[in-house]
Amino acid sequence: MELMDGFLLCTLFAGVGNIQEQDPPPIVVHGNVGESTCLSLNVSLEEIRGIRWFFSSVYNSEKLWIGEYRNGTFQDRLSGKFDQRLTMNDGKTLKIDELKKNDTGTFEAQIAFSDNNMVEQMFQLCVHGGKQELFCLLFMSITFIAIIVITLLMFFYWKKKRKRYAASYISKIWSYVWRQDDTGIPPRENNDICENLQNSLLESQLQQQVQIVNEVIVPKEKSTEVT
Repeated sequence: MELMDGFLLCTLFAGVGNIQEQDPPPIVVHGNVGESTCLSLNVSLEEIRGIRWFFSSVYNSEKLWIGEYRNGTFQDRLSGKFDQRLTMNDGKTLKIDELKKNDTGTFEAQIAFSDNNMVEQMFQLCVHGGKQELFCLLFMSITFIAIIVITLLMFFYWKKKRKRYAASYISKIWSYVWRQDDTGIPPRENNDICENLQNSLLESQLQQQVQIVNEVIVPKEKSTEVT
């Protein structure tokens, strides 16, 4: 049976000798896992002799012959690959049901016309993960934003705490300085200066005491001698 199909296919495309100089540009098609998508050809059925479909996966560069449309019917050549998920009811649109992630790749349609010309139309199919992938992306985005917010809050908290510690340390230093000012002794920024000031204070106190003795005690002794 396969030999007969191959013979008929070769016979169908044997007369196609001229290929159109410029093929249409590739068409990008998007789909979601579990949904269906359609690859539509902009051709007229009256001019078509047959269409062959090929598939090249992004995960494997091998080019596979997946189906053929002729005599008003579509035959799936790789039932194991697409599990009977390919249909072509109107002869111009290839429908892929229950999309899978590994359906992502290039679909190529070789269109043979009645005037012995052939055109190749490329479709770039991108299958996305659907709702589950969207949920994962959303969850990852929220998690990333939450990590950034928590990091910033911790940084500002640490910075504020550091400022409070610095302010308390400065206030302690100033309170110590003010206490020293209240006692009449300057801050001990230089030990030599503080010692000199203390010595000068002691000397002045001794001089005052000597002066008091000279003014009070010595006159009394002189008065007792006179009497």
